[in-house]
Amino acid sequence: MFDETSTPGCLSHPGSLNLDRRLVLSSPVDTLLDEVEWEAVSLPPAPYGPLPYVTHKGELHLGDLSLRCFILSDGQRIFDADDIEHLFGLRRKVKP
Repeated sequence: MFDETSTPGCLSHPGSLNLDRRLVLSSPVDTLLDEVEWEAVSLPPAPYGPLPYVTHKGELHLGDLSLRCFILSDGQRIFDADDIEHLFGLRRKVKP
């Protein structure tokens, strides 16, 4: 579980034994996300239940592109879907 007092750039993988991230095998994307400057997100109190919610936000810069990324309450790090579609040149189909 993500400890909100820890440094977001040093998260352990969800389900691990809270090992330091350097001791866990990282993917190239994990390595890039470790360099993001994370900003805490203030959320109004809400009953989120078991669903993870955003605790931090940041931007990953890849050349001329910028991808918005987020850390969820369970430690997952995710990208904004619209930014990923733009990265790969995809467009969402408009639903009727």
